[in-house]
Amino acid sequence: MSNKREKVKFSQSVKNNSFIIKTVFKSSPGLCIMRIIMGVITGLNHGVTVYLISEILNSLDKGDTFETILWKTVIMASYMLAYQLFYSWHWKIYYPMRKLDFIRKLHKRFFIKANEIDLARYDTPEFYNDFIYSMQNSDKSILRTLDTFSDIIRCLVASVSVFGVVLSVDPIISVVILGFSIITMIMNIIQNNIYYKYELISNVIWRKDWYFQRFFSLADYAKEIRLTKISQNMKGEFEKNKDEERKITVKRQKELLFTQIMFSLIHIAEDLFVILYMAYHLMETKTILVGGFAIAITAANKVRGMFSEFQWRLSDINQTSLFADKVRKFLSLESEIVSGDRELDTFESIEFKDVSFEYGDGKKALDGVSFKVEQGDRIAFVGYNGAGKTTVTKLMMRLYDVTSGEILVNGVNIK
Repeated sequence: MSNKREKVKFSQSVKNNSFIIKTVFKSSPGLCIMRIIMGVITGLNHGVTVYLISEILNSLDKGDTFETILWKTVIMASYMLAYQLFYSWHWKIYYPMRKLDFIRKLHKRFFIKANEIDLARYDTPEFYNDFIYSMQNSDKSILRTLDTFSDIIRCLVASVSVFGVVLSVDPIISVVILGFSIITMIMNIIQNNIYYKYELISNVIWRKDWYFQRFFSLADYAKEIRLTKISQNMKGEFEKNKDEERKITVKRQKELLFTQIMFSLIHIAEDLFVILYMAYHLMETKTILVGGFAIAITAANKVRGMFSEFQWRLSDINQTSLFADKVRKFLSLESEIVSGDRELDTFESIEFKDVSFEYGDGKKALDGVSFKVEQGDRIAFVGYNGAGKTTVTKLMMRLYDVTSGEILVNGVNIK
């Protein structure tokens, strides 16, 4: 376990996540487009809802007739019903079906690529681990990336729509809300950096703790624990590790306590300013209505929340980019063993001429092997395990290419 978290450059993150979106669009265009549409619609819903509620409150404040208020209420109820029906249809019917289609096509693409890749790549542990990881996590991580992009769109559209409604009520309060939201976002960055800093430190402690658990729980060490004094030393190291963990936890929580107090002070200051400023203009200057007052209070919370979520989603995008890079590299692999276009009409002979071959570990499985088999000959390969019998067959089938020498069929190199 490394005590360093993997990071991806911004340009590489953009490239990887663009690849993910293209992959989804290629397998299921409808799913990709609908998630973008849902991001826009759910984002607009925040601004539309705030506006419709403010219109009803303004009508009450202005003393409009009951019929006018009733019609505005009916319009709002109809809109909310239509939105909920569309929202439910998307998540309960459309999305589950498109999701299954996408997963089926994605896995099929993986299977085809796995069949095309040279067998030699499977002898490399790094490649095999990445391949298995990609197969097991591809659908969940790719859909998570798509959902994150949709949420980013939702946050941006919601912030703009709500901010636009507030701007129409009072430009000054809109600037104040924006300013406090930016300050909150900066505090979120500070808090995330604290988490990240102590995560790096804690990884070393967690790795030691994991080692202690294995030492005292695995049967492999049971005899040594009973026959030697090593367990006493290990217990002492265990206590030191736990003491260090406690010190780090206390230090981290003190820093987080400071940021939490700052968060609370910022939120209280924003709420007090918005309430007092809007109340003054509602009651003294009479320049706004009750609806405008309600918009400002609601918008302060919505925009603040959207800015925080937007920042969190961007961080999530960076992490999913790490996985996307593995998938992109796997799907972009090309076979190094390319078949020719000649066909074998009749078999006459197969010949190994000074053939040597090495697997990925660098050890020679065959070294200078030469023989010739003609039509009608009967031969047998006899040898101990690892002598190279199976390797000869694999080379004949051209599952691998020889390291040196050549294999001839009817006098023609099989390459």
